[in-house]
Amino acid sequence: MRRGHILFSTEVALKLVFIGFTFAISITFCVAQEAKQESISELIAKLSSDKEEVWRNAVLPLARMEDKAVQPLAEAIRTNQIYDFKAKLVYENLTSDAAKKELMALLAEPDVKVCRIATEALRKHRDSSAAPALADALERLHNEDTQAGVPSYMERLQNRDTQLLIARTLWEIEAKEQAGRQILNIARKSKGQLKYELLSVMDDTDGRKLMAKEDRLQFLLDWKIPMRVGRPEALEIRLDSPKEYERLFLDGFPDDDKVFLEKHRSEVVDRMLDRLRDTGSAAAALLLGYFKSAKALVVLQKWFIESESFYGWESSFPDALAYNQFPEHHSYEEAIKHITGKPINKVIQLTEEQVATLVQRYRGGHIAGSEAALYVLFKLKPDVAREEVFRKFRKVSKAPRDKRFNERFGLSILIKNHFLPKGLLKTEVRKMLGEPDRIQNHSWSYDCGRGVVGGFYVFKITFDNNRIVKTDIVEFKDEIEEENH
Repeated sequence: MRRGHILFSTEVALKLVFIGFTFAISITFCVAQEAKQESISELIAKLSSDKEEVWRNAVLPLARMEDKAVQPLAEAIRTNQIYDFKAKLVYENLTSDAAKKELMALLAEPDVKVCRIATEALRKHRDSSAAPALADALERLHNEDTQAGVPSYMERLQNRDTQLLIARTLWEIEAKEQAGRQILNIARKSKGQLKYELLSVMDDTDGRKLMAKEDRLQFLLDWKIPMRVGRPEALEIRLDSPKEYERLFLDGFPDDDKVFLEKHRSEVVDRMLDRLRDTGSAAAALLLGYFKSAKALVVLQKWFIESESFYGWESSFPDALAYNQFPEHHSYEEAIKHITGKPINKVIQLTEEQVATLVQRYRGGHIAGSEAALYVLFKLKPDVAREEVFRKFRKVSKAPRDKRFNERFGLSILIKNHFLPKGLLKTEVRKMLGEPDRIQNHSWSYDCGRGVVGGFYVFKITFDNNRIVKTDIVEFKDEIEEENH
């Protein structure tokens, strides 16, 4: 009996030791977990520091905590405790499958910032297993974007930027055919710029093959071509013989785009002709010129004559007849020249009524209509344009002390650059510009008033043997200013 009692006591003692040991391990584990959690909080606090040497030292330690750090970091993003790019650095350094699954779970987050940062990290990891979660997130964000009552413009902008980021990530990590179907599905349900930006994600050899005919036509005609040749980019486009700083229309477009346009040439021409009639689109004009569409000539000529488009490049010495002020007119002219093989003044012959209308528009003084009308006259009836500029120069106020920009300053630039050649006699200059405001030795000066940048200027003409040898626009000299007091 005693021996059995001893054995029983020993067994009980061992069980008690085991229970105590297990309890101690549990306590130690809980304490360790608590310490670890505290460590995450401390590291996130460091990550929120503005001092780079502090927050950078928290990135890798947080990343080593893998899946345990994902949700706390997401909460710090939601509450604006840390900058987005810092969280992205941590997420991009995660390595475990468990951590990546946690990142995928964040794609369902209502907070768009969290969803975006998770997407950026998954894009860096290039893990194709994230594709289904990305596709679901893209669909969800699209649905939210199309619902009424979106709180603010900025939230909608963030939503759309995130949709694009998800689409790019899908296109990079998923099988092209599957990703293409998902992106096309959202693009077809989207409107405006977002639709075409989504299609841009697929704008490579593989993606273009997946687009249906109508998808690709809309993408090319409504987005890709206009974005490359719209204003002011149209100024650099030529349909033949580009100069060093210029480029051919569709230069840089892939060959399969050009083949596609040629294949559907008839439909493209009809669509672009309708667009040109309705809007005067520069891209439509150039595309019609590219295909040498003779039936577009009448519409192109009409827009060249009637368009009031004026770009208005900023300059200290603005030349309102410089071609780079008129990108749309340049596009119409390029198309007309390419279709006919002739310069524009040999193609368009203005009627007396059209000339009178253009002169009236110029004299009317509305900035866009006025400058565009003068430009058309300059290209088609240069003598009329010259006489109108001289007439206005003689007529407008020339007070040099006018605090506002004086119209004579702009007219002086036109005359100097385009209408007053060297060798012209003094008698002809007087007839064109009127009496000078002062004569000094061999030069005449016409007061221009205040320039664009605020100084006071004179239009100075230098003669030799009674003929022009030099023209310049200069700031007032001290002695001239004294004379004006």
